[in-house]
Amino acid sequence: MRVEVRLDAANYNSYEKRHSILLHASYRLTRLHFGREHVNNMHAGPLLLLSIVRDTVWPVNERHLAWRTVNNCVRCRRVRGETLQPKMGNLPLQRITPGLPFLSVGLDFAGPFTIVEAILNSRPLFPLSSSTNDLLSLSPGHFLIGRPLTAPPSQHLGDSKESKLQPYERLEKMQQHFWQRWQPWIAFCPKLDLGEIVLLEDDNAPPLSWKLGRVLRLITGSWAFNLHHLSAKYGTNSNP
Repeated sequence: MRVEVRLDAANYNSYEKRHSILLHASYRLTRLHFGREHVNNMHAGPLLLLSIVRDTVWPVNERHLAWRTVNNCVRCRRVRGETLQPKMGNLPLQRITPGLPFLSVGLDFAGPFTIVEAILNSRPLFPLSSSTNDLLSLSPGHFLIGRPLTAPPSQHLGDSKESKLQPYERLEKMQQHFWQRWQPWIAFCPKLDLGEIVLLEDDNAPPLSWKLGRVLRLITGSWAFNLHHLSAKYGTNSNP
């Protein structure tokens, strides 16, 4: 069956171009034709594949078939090199409980922010003088607290009316801004199953050279990550 359109007077030399063959996407012949054109045209993408196929045939529901043809191509999927990011387990109590900087050694994140900020804001605004009679050089910290931020702490002022919440609010704002930007598990990630064939990512090799592996065992728990026991050609290993 061919498409009857009003293109008989068009400047097309090919009869197939003027009256394309009508094919449905569910036909096996249509799927084979899409697969052949995809391979013959250097693994063309979905949009390019559609434009090439429409030169000879007129498929129905062709967009879904084009995307499915490209996604089912093993070579195209290996070139893209997309890897899974399994969702990690529960975090320790020290990482989810608000606390002061350096309260939990080894897990503190925002504590170094205050140190780095103090060092940067204590740099002189102009070249230092070699004279011992000159005063301290002016730094951004003088505009904040009247002295360098790296100076020893001053005496306790019990009757001070100044708000002490500004450093805390600034620290909380930086923490919230960081967690809003860096959330690795926003998108849904499918879980691996036993016996599933996977690619072992190698930073020193292109995606087409990555080794194939098979999932032998899934180790889950309440720690910070889940382990996948994999079997490859050169042995077995455990990857998070």
